[in-house]
Amino acid sequence: MPVLRLLLIMALVTPARAATPQAIVAKGQEVRVQPLVTLQLNGRSTPLLVDTGSAAPLVIFPEALPNAAGKIATVDLRVSKNQPPLADQATVLPAEIPGAKGILGWPLLRNSIWKLDLPSGRHEFLAALPDVRGWISFPIITSRDSLAIRHPQLGEVFLDSGARRGACLTKDRWNTWRKAHPESELTLSEGLSPASPGGAFANPTAHDVSFAFAPLEFRHTNVGEAFFDPAHDGASILLGLETFTRTAMIVDGPGKRVYFQPDEREPAYKPLPPNRLQTAFLPDPDFTNALCIKLLPGGAGERAGLQDGDRVLELNGSGAPPSFTTMFDFVRKPGAKATLRIRRNRQPVIIKLTVP
Repeated sequence: MPVLRLLLIMALVTPARAATPQAIVAKGQEVRVQPLVTLQLNGRSTPLLVDTGSAAPLVIFPEALPNAAGKIATVDLRVSKNQPPLADQATVLPAEIPGAKGILGWPLLRNSIWKLDLPSGRHEFLAALPDVRGWISFPIITSRDSLAIRHPQLGEVFLDSGARRGACLTKDRWNTWRKAHPESELTLSEGLSPASPGGAFANPTAHDVSFAFAPLEFRHTNVGEAFFDPAHDGASILLGLETFTRTAMIVDGPGKRVYFQPDEREPAYKPLPPNRLQTAFLPDPDFTNALCIKLLPGGAGERAGLQDGDRVLELNGSGAPPSFTTMFDFVRKPGAKATLRIRRNRQPVIIKLTVP
């Protein structure tokens, strides 16, 4: 069993404990890749990912707590030195999130009022709920360990600020959406997530489309098949960070409601560009950094000669398999060229390609 999966299981079996529930009130910060908040961890200013999709109260990366990987560590997490502690334990797991040294999950966030304003490219924790007259709101489902709301027609919907995706739909909902939008060009959205069976995912996705969420309509987002297991997670829809590029959102944890206000300005926050090669390069099942290929049928990667299950051995004579991050960035750069040495049916094959 890969180490990362073992550690994730340990985190679920022995979750980190929160101290007496406290509200977070913190200055606003710019949202570049994902929303980060800087708190005091063991007396040091520490940036943490605000992740409403995380059921673990607090996860810390080994960079912030050396020699503690895989352990439940004693910590002192506070908004400031003069405030009561937010948490006194944390799970220490190896992970890599740009700019973050850990993850702040929903069990700690649910006591706070959080405003995510991607049209302005900022987020902040508020001391009180502002005037929300005219905003559209939905009730929070309080029995969930991650943020979920109840939509009158769509049912239970997860809101996951830790996922850089738009609307993620179960297979049945996705097929229904596709039939209603046959003109939408597809690509793949790929990534790594403990919520995905196997840890990695590559799912068909339509970019720069709209998603109806009556009485809201999320415009210029992406809609794709879900990367999570609905039979395990309970909801058939997940709305990730990029759903809200043109919508301000206020999560009122104490009031148990989430508020939305559309904003059609050109957003300051820029979503990820699509996978232009329509090809995903995923780690093998044991995460040994040997990349396996998954293709969108009829897409650019297939036309270039790649096949599902090809294993990448080298990129441009690198002498070793490229990293997931390297290939994730490569397929999003129009005009980028590559020579791939791959293994197919135990035989070496050379493929030369250009990203459309």
